[in-house]
Amino acid sequence: MIAITILLIVRLLSALIMNYSRENLILQNGLIVLTTKDTFFWKYFDDWIVTYKQNEVRPVTLQKYYIANQVIKELWPKVKISDITRELYQQLINLYGKKHEKQTVEDFVHIINQPFRDLKYDGLLDKDPTYRIKIVTTKKVVKNSRKYLEISEMKKLDEFCRKDDGTYTNFIDILLRTGFRYAECLGVTMNDIDFDKHTVSINKTWNYKTDEGFQPTKNSSSVRTIEVDDYTLRCFKRNAVSVNDDEPIFRKAGIRFNSTVNDVLKSIQERYLHFDGLPITVHGLRHTHASFLISNSVSIQSVADRLGHADTITTQETYIHLLEKQKRKDNDIIMKGLAEL
Repeated sequence: MIAITILLIVRLLSALIMNYSRENLILQNGLIVLTTKDTFFWKYFDDWIVTYKQNEVRPVTLQKYYIANQVIKELWPKVKISDITRELYQQLINLYGKKHEKQTVEDFVHIINQPFRDLKYDGLLDKDPTYRIKIVTTKKVVKNSRKYLEISEMKKLDEFCRKDDGTYTNFIDILLRTGFRYAECLGVTMNDIDFDKHTVSINKTWNYKTDEGFQPTKNSSSVRTIEVDDYTLRCFKRNAVSVNDDEPIFRKAGIRFNSTVNDVLKSIQERYLHFDGLPITVHGLRHTHASFLISNSVSIQSVADRLGHADTITTQETYIHLLEKQKRKDNDIIMKGLAEL
C-alpha cells in the first residue's frame, strides 16, 4: 500500500514537472517552487536572481540585479506575470526615466529584459514585452567637463588636506598622490606597505558596495607595486592604529562609500578652495595624478605602470588631450633650444 502511494506521488510530481520548464522550477530553501502566471513578477525576479545570477556574477554586479528588483517592488508591487504587456513595461520605463539619466535607464532595462525573455521562452508570457521598447528619460545629464585639477589647484588641495590632517583628507591626499582607484586604496592593508622601500602593493580591492570583504582587482594589470613619498606612508600609518596588519586600513577607520568621500571632496573645493567650474570626483583625483605625471614629462610607459593600465594604448587613449598639451610644451622647449644654438 505504501509503495503504491509513493508511486502515485511520484507520478503526480512528474506530471506537474512536465507542465513546467526548468525556468519555472525554482529551488528555494531546499524546496522546488513552481512559478505560475499568477506569481508576482518581483517574486519571480527574486527567485530568478538566486537561480541564475547568484553564483555566476561578481557581488557588485549581483547587487545591481537586486537594486533593479527593489525598483520593481516599489513601482510594480502587485503586478503579476499575467499582467505584463509591452504597454505596461513602457509605462514603467517612462516612470523610471523621470528621475534617472539615460545610461541608468538603459542599465535598468538591460537587467529587466533578461527575466522577461525567460518568461516568454517558458510560455508564461504570450508575447515578448521587450519588443521595440524605447528608452525614455526626461532627466537631463549634467556633464562634468572637469575631469582633473590643474597643477596649481592640485597643490592647493594637497595643502588643505595636510592642514586638516583628518581621516577623509588623508584618504583624499593618498588618492591624489598615488592615482589609486577608490576600491584599490580602500583595500590596502599594512601588509601591503613596505616602509623601508617606500612602496605600496595593490593586489586586491575592497567591495565597498556590499561591504563583504576583499575582491580581485579590476584586471591582472591592476596588480602592481608603486613607490610613494614619506607623507603618503604617514597618512596610511596614522590611520592604522588598532588595525590588524591584514585588515583594510581606511575601511576600519570608517570610510566606505565613494559618495561620502565625493561629498567631502566637493565641499572642500566649493567652500574652502573656491575652484572655478564644477568640482571633480574622487576618480578625478586619479586623472589629476596622471596629469601631474605627464606634465612632469614622465614616460607614458611609467604612467601606465603606475596607474595599472594593461598597456600604453589605454593610457594614450585616456589622456590624449594631456599628451597633446605636453607635446606642445616639448616643442616650445625644442624650438627655444634650437634658437639658442
